[in-house]
Amino acid sequence: MSIIQFMQQEQEQAGGQLLDYVSPSRLSLWMKCPLAFRKRYIDGYITAPSPALFVGKITHSVLAHVYRMRTAGKDCTADMLPMLIADAWNFGMETEPPFFHIRSRNAVFREFVFVSIRVLLAFSRFLDPTYAEKSSTL
Repeated sequence: MSIIQFMQQEQEQAGGQLLDYVSPSRLSLWMKCPLAFRKRYIDGYITAPSPALFVGKITHSVLAHVYRMRTAGKDCTADMLPMLIADAWNFGMETEPPFFHIRSRNAVFREFVFVSIRVLLAFSRFLDPTYAEKSSTL
């Protein structure tokens, strides 16, 4: 499964009914401002994500894909990262609201994602799906 298929699958799963999924952030928004909750979750009003949120989503998507690859017994090398990040980045740019403009600093933010993921992969035992099982048998 490619990262684009993975992200599309996540997007489809998130598109359920209002009460199909209750998260702490939804409940928090309801408690803070019921009108904001209505605009976001009932009326479907979409706000522009910040650059930090966009970069975080891309980083999370790539790391989730790497974790799934490792769960399937496949290894993810540093050579694969630029392709995975590019695919996730392009998918994110297509699916985010059109009024989100990060293009002027595109290379800087992509490099930040790349470096962040490489650092996390350096501590790859934390991305090993069987790490907890291995450590409990020691």
